[in-house]
Amino acid sequence: MADEPLDAPDPEVPEAGELPDDGEPPDDGEIADLGGMRGVELSAEELAAIREATSASMTPGSVLIVSRPEDREQWSIDLDGAGLDLVFVGEPHQLLIALRDRDVESVIIDADACPSGGLPLLAALRNAGERLTQRIVVASRPTRTHVVSCLAAGATAYLVRPFAVEKLLEQLRG
Repeated sequence: MADEPLDAPDPEVPEAGELPDDGEPPDDGEIADLGGMRGVELSAEELAAIREATSASMTPGSVLIVSRPEDREQWSIDLDGAGLDLVFVGEPHQLLIALRDRDVESVIIDADACPSGGLPLLAALRNAGERLTQRIVVASRPTRTHVVSCLAAGATAYLVRPFAVEKLLEQLRG
């Protein structure tokens, strides 16, 4: 054993992508390759369910953006090409209607567009029982009190303008 090199493959463990030589051929693609762990048998229904779940998790839901009408074009330009379904709203009741009518994954609240800095919107999201992936607040002139209040009210992130669009996208993707 001392003469064998440390990097020598274990003769009983097949290499990734190889099947053990047991004389049985695979059943027409029903053996799943799980990162080199071959030999796990899945039914066609299980494979279809895995594909559906994987593709669904890769398709983002809508991103609701609460902003001033004059800022919406800039939001669209900044997030163009990210593959996001952007929905703009300006009033709290519009936000709640959009949440009810759409598959919403994230909400961006432009605190500069809200007289109360977005806190009532965060409270409305919490009271509506919405389980969003991300609740992001964006502001130009934050105060320590506002940041803490937003995070305590349920914001998952707080970004200060100017911010890198990549940072926002990183927050949206979780």
